[in-house]
Amino acid sequence: MATGGNLNTPVTELDFFEIKENLKTYLRGQNQFKDYDFDGAALSVLLDVLAYNTHYSGFYANMVANEMFLDSAVTRNAVVSRAKELGHTPSSTKASRAEVHITYEVNSEPSFIPVGTIFSATNENNDSYNFINTDVITIGATGGSGGVLAGATASIYQGSYRTNSFLFDDVAESNPKFIIPSNSVDTSQLHIRVSNSTTDSTGYYTPWDLSSNYTGLTSGSEVYFLQEVEDGRYEVYFGDGIVGKKPSHGNIVTVSYLETEGFLANNIGKYDVRNSRRSFSIGDSNATVDVTSYAQGGGSPETISSIKYYAPRSYQAQDRAVTAEDYKTLIATQYGDVESVYVYGGEDAIPPLYGKVFISIKPNSGESLSDAEKESIKTSILKGNNIVSILPEIIDPEYLYIMIDSTITYDPSKTIMSAETLKTAVNLDILNYSDSKLEKFGNNFYYSKLCSRIDRLDDSIDGNETKIKLQKRLEPTIGSAAGYIINFYNEIYHPHDGHVEGVVSSSKFKYKDSNGISVDSYILDDGNGNLNIYTTTNDGIRIKIIKIGTVDYVNGSINLVSFNPVQDDSSSSIKFTTEPKDLNVISSRNTLLIIDSIDTDSVNIKIKEVGKESVVGTTNTTIANESTSSGY
Repeated sequence: MATGGNLNTPVTELDFFEIKENLKTYLRGQNQFKDYDFDGAALSVLLDVLAYNTHYSGFYANMVANEMFLDSAVTRNAVVSRAKELGHTPSSTKASRAEVHITYEVNSEPSFIPVGTIFSATNENNDSYNFINTDVITIGATGGSGGVLAGATASIYQGSYRTNSFLFDDVAESNPKFIIPSNSVDTSQLHIRVSNSTTDSTGYYTPWDLSSNYTGLTSGSEVYFLQEVEDGRYEVYFGDGIVGKKPSHGNIVTVSYLETEGFLANNIGKYDVRNSRRSFSIGDSNATVDVTSYAQGGGSPETISSIKYYAPRSYQAQDRAVTAEDYKTLIATQYGDVESVYVYGGEDAIPPLYGKVFISIKPNSGESLSDAEKESIKTSILKGNNIVSILPEIIDPEYLYIMIDSTITYDPSKTIMSAETLKTAVNLDILNYSDSKLEKFGNNFYYSKLCSRIDRLDDSIDGNETKIKLQKRLEPTIGSAAGYIINFYNEIYHPHDGHVEGVVSSSKFKYKDSNGISVDSYILDDGNGNLNIYTTTNDGIRIKIIKIGTVDYVNGSINLVSFNPVQDDSSSSIKFTTEPKDLNVISSRNTLLIIDSIDTDSVNIKIKEVGKESVVGTTNTTIANESTSSGY
């Protein structure tokens, strides 16, 4: 409480009304305002103005203070500015990249395809995109037959090629900077050229290189630097003539860049079949364009949360790849189409492979990278940054599919949803759970969290009884016997030897019986660790064909020996399903847990009313039911 001329009033409040009350408290402590009715007097208006001004100033000061630190900053401009102090330049939009093979008819081929030639493309939804080549494509003879004489293999990128020129005027500004007029530029396809003047093109055909640090630069190093500025645009600037060459006054700086739509063009050409479906074409030419590696790698600009996470790590890595975290940082910040990265050294491999580092990448689009994209990452991102004696190897993620079978008990009087609508809502929520909580390296499945999530979905749900199974998928080599080890990385339910058979089961596939006849077959374990191939007669009699492998229940793996299924056009994948010992499923090494939204058998929901035993409506068929129909 303030008395006389002394000020002793709280200054910790930011709320408008609290500030006003503190001002009243202070004035009531003065002899001049004892017993004064502040609410009914004109002085109340002045107190409102003072309180508003204090509230506004306090709020503004608090926001400014927050924006000064990377952890608390909210706006992108502030986060980018703080990251700049750590030497981190946020990654730009990344263009989708496809590998194509171009062929021409006899005597119709050009000698080369110039930079910027448009390749028209259409995705599965008939959305159109333009791809271009960023390098000259030289057409050469292919030999071959059927009238095809010449062709070439090339990389093409989604987007449009743009060019802007600037006058380097260091009289008006000591070190001019040039802003690229687009916030959807792929900076990895940026080309900077400096020519003498508008009438002298000397120097134009020698692009300058991007430099991310000052180490080793001299006064003659023809390099440029890049940083993000306001509104997500990028700024090009040069050295000062001591560290990095400085263009001369009157030089023309030409900036060529690719303006792209990022991830939207990913997966174009994924389902192309040569001679029957072609997603790409070149204008009105008589060339045919076949996909050798479908469009991948497109991505959005680095998000605020990603900048906050990777900026300190980029500072620690210093553009080198030594530790596993360094590799993760390099790839996550420089490759656009990445959702999750897992890295481990060869010494941790089974068996150990010294001198290697293994990198597993889960892209945003699709389940794995193409061979061309893996090679591009090794050459364009990792090469020159990792230790020379260490060889990086990019491997595909392993997917462990979680199968959900849930019976929902609900009270129809507590909801306006029908049983079928509720079933759809639960199904969608389970898939959202997979998308948000799983599908990243190191993310485990916790049974209680899923059950609680289902119960909280709607007030009408009284409870749920949920069962889970695990599934791995094998694409065997057709036509030759081979051994396969399939790891679930979680202990398989097996309380004792001789326990019920069929804890491990497979989907149907074709296999030759003892008479050499191709029959519908499936694999079951016998409860004692043996895997056998069976077939079922038309009379429902199950016949064992051969023992094909063993099960390690404790380590959660199955071993197939000399497995040689017959080609089946319906599917090249064989699904192995088992019941885990524990309800919580652990993701180990480069294994990703996923509830497959494409497979209709992955989520099986049944709805049951309170007080009734029967379920409402029909249900899906689970993998277990598929195996049961096979005869066990």
